[in-house]
Amino acid sequence: MSETYNVGDLVAEFLARIGVETCFGIVSVHNIPMLDGIGRRNAIRYVMCRNEMGGAHMADAYARVTGHLGVMFSSTGPGAANTVPGLVEAQFAGSSMLHITGQTPTKFIDRDMGSVHDVPGQTQMLAAVSKVAYRVRSADEALGVLTRAATEALTPPRGPVSVEIPIDIQRTVIKRPAQLDSLVLPIPPALAPDEAALTDAVEILARAKRPMLWLGNGAKEAGAAAMRR
Repeated sequence: MSETYNVGDLVAEFLARIGVETCFGIVSVHNIPMLDGIGRRNAIRYVMCRNEMGGAHMADAYARVTGHLGVMFSSTGPGAANTVPGLVEAQFAGSSMLHITGQTPTKFIDRDMGSVHDVPGQTQMLAAVSKVAYRVRSADEALGVLTRAATEALTPPRGPVSVEIPIDIQRTVIKRPAQLDSLVLPIPPALAPDEAALTDAVEILARAKRPMLWLGNGAKEAGAAAMRR
């Protein structure tokens, strides 16, 4: 274990604390501090992918099959762009997916300088295909942004959430947050169904000769209840 603790270590510990056991991605100059943090702890299995698009689809599939958070790491610029097809699929499927991507150093962000294959409007690109997209703007806000992002991904209607963490912030040495010891994601309880709408549905089904229920993604965990007669 390193003698110093940086934001990359925070990302790795945060994921382990919320129950992530497997993540997917590509190693890049813009995410090495986070992947180093994962490697030092050996608590999360990191699945190396051939490209970011495949990794994003893998994280989506993992979320659908396990019901847990699917996590994908990408690089900035083209690397982040390559995740777009997987993010779109996860959005359609309502998959709980957390996409963590690097970003150019903060002194170059939003200046369109292209210092290391970063692209203008990366946040907006990710926001267009994610439930929401965040950027960590300082080391002090990293834990709060990660908590909010994971909570959003797991809160119905579920979907992929992207988080950009600039490379200089990943390397920033910080004091380990004590909040990690008791961290619980503030996921709100499921909304209660409308009683009047349920009553109407029951009456319609009771009158039907050959009833059929067509349930969407919002009911994917209600299969047993839907099958009860």
